[in-house]
Amino acid sequence: MSAAETCNVLLYSYFRSSCSWRVRAFLAYKSVKFEYKPVNILKFEHKQPSYLELNPQGQVPTLVYNGRVMSESVTILEFLEEMHRDVNRAMPDDPFKRQVVRQICMEIAAYIQPLQNPFLASKIAKRYGDESSEKQAFIKKDWPVYVLEDGFTALERLLDRHSGKFCVGDDITLADFYLVPQVFNATRFGLEMTGYPNIKRINDTLLEEDCFKVSHPSMQPDTPKE
Repeated sequence: MSAAETCNVLLYSYFRSSCSWRVRAFLAYKSVKFEYKPVNILKFEHKQPSYLELNPQGQVPTLVYNGRVMSESVTILEFLEEMHRDVNRAMPDDPFKRQVVRQICMEIAAYIQPLQNPFLASKIAKRYGDESSEKQAFIKKDWPVYVLEDGFTALERLLDRHSGKFCVGDDITLADFYLVPQVFNATRFGLEMTGYPNIKRINDTLLEEDCFKVSHPSMQPDTPKE
C-alpha cells in the first residue's frame, strides 16, 4: 500500500500565503488528499495560543501528517517528495540538475519571498521612521518592488541557462512550486512582468496545470467572497 493511500493529512493555510500555496499545489501534484484548516492572518489567528502550541513560529503553513507536525514550506515539500516519490517525481536524477532546482528554490524562499514581505519593511519603518504617507508608500510598494526586481533579475538569468518548458528543463520540479506563488505576489505589488520573459512564460504555462488551478488563492475555502 502506498503512502498516498495510508496518510492522514491536515494543512493549516491562509489562502493568500505564498508559502501555503507552495504546499497546497504540491499536495495536489502528488495526489495527496488533505483536510484544509484555514488560519486568518488578518485576524491574527496565527498568534493565538492554540496555534502557537502547534507551530511556535506563528506562521503558515503547518502540515500535520499522520499526527506528525511540521512547518516551513521548504522542508515540507522535501518531505512530501520523499514520502511520495512514486507519484510525479519532482527532483531530477542528475545531481547537478538537483542542485539547480535547489538553487532556484532558495533564491525565492531565502531571499525574494521573506524580504519582499511588507511585514519586514513595516518593522524597519516603525523603528527608524514615522507613519507619514511617504513611509507608508515605502512599506506597501517601494520596498517589495525593489526586492522583487532585484531577485527576479537574478532568477531570470538562472532560467536563461537552465529552463526548458519549466524552470529546470522540460519536467516539473520543486522549483516550479516556488515560482508560481512568487509571481502572484509580484503582480499584487504591481511589478511589470514584461521585463522577465522566462519567468512570465513558465508561470503562464504552469498556471494551466491542474495542481496550480485547484490550489490557486481564488479557489480556497477561506477565499473571501467578492
